[in-house]
Amino acid sequence: MKIRQLIKALICSASLAAAIPTFAGGVIAPPSSQCHIYVSGFVGGFFPKIKDFTNTSGTFSDDIIPINPENHTVITGRNVVSGGGALGTMYDLSQDTQVGLELSYTAITQKPSRVATTSDVVGITPDLETETAHVITSQLDIAAKIAVKLSQTVSLYAKLGTSKAHLKTTTFLDLNSFPVSPPSFQTKDIWGVLAGIGIQKAFSSVWSIFTEYDYYNYGSTNLAQINRGALTNQVFQATANHYIHLSAHTIRLGVTASFAV
Repeated sequence: MKIRQLIKALICSASLAAAIPTFAGGVIAPPSSQCHIYVSGFVGGFFPKIKDFTNTSGTFSDDIIPINPENHTVITGRNVVSGGGALGTMYDLSQDTQVGLELSYTAITQKPSRVATTSDVVGITPDLETETAHVITSQLDIAAKIAVKLSQTVSLYAKLGTSKAHLKTTTFLDLNSFPVSPPSFQTKDIWGVLAGIGIQKAFSSVWSIFTEYDYYNYGSTNLAQINRGALTNQVFQATANHYIHLSAHTIRLGVTASFAV
């Protein structure tokens, strides 16, 4: 029994710390308190919004090119498919209320959100054309969770936590529609916040289904990409500075298996 209680305390420690009310006389827990661990699988839609402000500069044969960049701010959103899994704990704070923690990972199959800019190169007839493709490939989330029973089998829950998005950016450079360098690639992990709400329907003491909406805000970040190439026997190098703001909406549908500890 002591080993079982120790395992329960370890698994639910984070939930217990936040969930069990404390008073001057000590810790009070409901007599029917129970800890659960659960695993979930889900699929859904991922709807990102990427706001990109791009500034481009460059050199030609080691000389700085005076450039009058046309800075563009573009908001794009592409509907894509996502899928993943979650592992969590829930603690019965009362007969109708549960609190807990959840760790989840989402893989995203995303169409690139493209941003195109054109800059005037002083003293050179052709224009410098930059096309950038932004792709969020995955998310790692850690969130606190609270659930309230609406009936014996239906619960409403909310989530609040932090998320790490893996961003991949590809930049193509053309001069007068002629490729002057191979594309450059850059990846960056960006931390943000998430908030979500969902509803869960239980079919047994173990199995349930759920649907969920989440909002993500990753704030702003900077990316600088360097492309090198050659044109008319001269070395060409350009730097595209991206000032990006990321946010996203997700809708998920999944299955959960829950086990009492």
